[in-house]
Amino acid sequence: MKRLSWPKVAPCAVALALPLAVPAHSSGDAISGYVDEHGGEVCAFMSDQPNLAGVKHAVDHILATSGLPEHQTGQLRAGSVRTNCPEYGELVEEFVWYVHRRQQQNGGVLGS
Repeated sequence: MKRLSWPKVAPCAVALALPLAVPAHSSGDAISGYVDEHGGEVCAFMSDQPNLAGVKHAVDHILATSGLPEHQTGQLRAGSVRTNCPEYGELVEEFVWYVHRRQQQNGGVLGS
């Protein structure tokens, strides 16, 4: 598996845990607009590579295309998965757990 770059991934991965319970579509907001436009693209990364590296590639895509701050990428990821590819929900949860555990092992600071 390709080595994941954690400094960029950590804020958005940890932010995934809570938004999975939040509705994907709030009328007129940037998150629902992103999910409508790019949710399928986000899911395509996981379909092409259904493992943690695929989730990381999807996170990178969100960071590159959303124009939103890193702390909101978890909501974009959750909305995309819930709307377009719910079958990857467990994989995303595994990714969040993995990043969170790695952060704890590094004393709260993620290294590359």
